[in-house]
Amino acid sequence: MTFRLDLQNAFNRKCLSGVSQWGAFALGSPLTPTLSASMEF
Repeated sequence: MTFRLDLQNAFNRKCLSGVSQWGAFALGSPLTPTLSASMEF
């Protein structure tokens, strides 16, 4: 069995993930933990 932990934005910093051609800003994602498990038979 394998366990995986992934942290997006581990330091929870506010940032911009992009700017559109019309000047709209997209905020970056907040602190997002993801835990997964897999098992082979």
